[in-house]
Amino acid sequence: MSINIKYAEKLEKITQLISNSDSLENLVANSQTIIEKIILVELSGIFLYDKKSNKLKLMSYRGFTKAESILAEKSALERHPGWVCRNKKPILIKDTLIEKNIITTDSKRRWETRSRVCIPILTKQECIGIITLSSAKPNKFNNYHVSILNFVALLFSNVYLNLVFKKDQEEKQEKLLKYIEEIKKTKKLQERFLANLSHEIRTPLNTIIGISNILKLSPHVKKEQDSIKILSISSENLNGLINDILDFSKIEANELKLEMETVSVKEMIENAIFSFKEKINIKNLEVNSIYDSKLNLLQSDKIKLNQVILNILSNAIKFTENGKISLSVDVLKDTTNTQKIAIVVKDTGIGITKEKIGIIFEPFQQEDNKITRKYGGTGLGLSLSKNIINLLGGELDVKSTKNKGSEFKIEIELKKATNITKKKNLLPKNEITDVLSQNRNILLVEDDDLNIFLIKKLSILWGINVEIAKNGKKAIEILKTKTFDLILMDVQMPLMDGLKATKYIRENLKIVTPIIGLTANAVKSDKQKCLNAGMTAYITKPFDADYLKQKMIDLILN
Repeated sequence: MSINIKYAEKLEKITQLISNSDSLENLVANSQTIIEKIILVELSGIFLYDKKSNKLKLMSYRGFTKAESILAEKSALERHPGWVCRNKKPILIKDTLIEKNIITTDSKRRWETRSRVCIPILTKQECIGIITLSSAKPNKFNNYHVSILNFVALLFSNVYLNLVFKKDQEEKQEKLLKYIEEIKKTKKLQERFLANLSHEIRTPLNTIIGISNILKLSPHVKKEQDSIKILSISSENLNGLINDILDFSKIEANELKLEMETVSVKEMIENAIFSFKEKINIKNLEVNSIYDSKLNLLQSDKIKLNQVILNILSNAIKFTENGKISLSVDVLKDTTNTQKIAIVVKDTGIGITKEKIGIIFEPFQQEDNKITRKYGGTGLGLSLSKNIINLLGGELDVKSTKNKGSEFKIEIELKKATNITKKKNLLPKNEITDVLSQNRNILLVEDDDLNIFLIKKLSILWGINVEIAKNGKKAIEILKTKTFDLILMDVQMPLMDGLKATKYIRENLKIVTPIIGLTANAVKSDKQKCLNAGMTAYITKPFDADYLKQKMIDLILN
């Protein structure tokens, strides 16, 4: 029992040290330190594989002279590390004089290697590096050492993925902010900005959000749920930022259209509070809500009004380090056909100075640069919210005292809901599964490998068969000989894009199979272009997997 406890404690210390690595250099150094503390040998090192140059680079080592390290790096691919990298399998050699399998040649060294262990560092089915240990003594290593090193390699790969994602996201954020600066200088760049933003960021973001949601459901990654949660929250925040920018641009161009439907303001606020539950709990904030008993179901643009409430509540949580937040809805005027309501969000946060309160509704503005550095954001949320409320015929105002808190108040008069339509009854889960798994065949026309990976993962969960075509021409060739229940069509692809392919399928092949357009572009005319080409429906990336599934079911049943 004591051995097991010591072993568990050792694994815990390894996990803490490696997981706290905040850079690739730090990760390599921490891993090397762990290896040296656990297994004291004459020679140890960590190689990382550079795919572009096809080389194993010796990132850290113990026991090499400078000349030996250079020689080891040059010949690594021809020796044991190279074999392990190519075959993605570990090597355990207890005595080189007895075991002549795999590889026997070695670089010249001051002493002869008698035992060795090499462990691959794997991620996404690729080998990104090698942990290697050598000794002049025979039988120095055993399965215990292999299991410890495998554990170190697993932790290394997980942290490596998080660091790569973090760096990638920071680069995208930096690129995004540079685009914003260009927009501020000239509106002529706006259309190009929107197209690039949608395609270059929404496409990988769609995969990140989709895979993180799939991983949340996996029982095999319980230890990594915190990392997955951070990945999911960061992705959703970036997606929200992109949506804010797109809506702001539409307002600037007078292109934002409102779609009125029945809404429950109370339900909207409760859902908003629930969506921020994790952030509220982390800060240990007290959040209360109260509603006027006379409050009716009303007519408004559900998505836009919800966006405003989310923006204001998000700011309240962001700028309140401790204390409480209250949300209330009062009926100010009640007529036969309308209700004038006041939605108030109060917090005990950092507040705003009198001098700066006038600029917070201006685009790209925050109280000062210190706020931006500490709390982040682009300063678009409040400007967008005020514009949306104005479009809905209401007013958004603020009262605030520095270091005491703020009060945001929406006053708006809306029509009462008269013809209240019930939500469409969705099929029970077992029937949904039946609809999609009755030997259903889907053609996915997509050139992005990450999105192909995501759809394949979803197809396994939904029990459907998916065939891949990486461009419109390939899709047409497949459709000449095969039939499908549904086609998922990316819009922007090489050789032949989704619009041209769809038009050819409808006009030349005379195929009426439902086609759902999938695109990372989100400018005004995109949806109409897809429908004009002959697509049955249109979904913007990043898409919600449940929404896509329901849309597929609806089209297959019809």
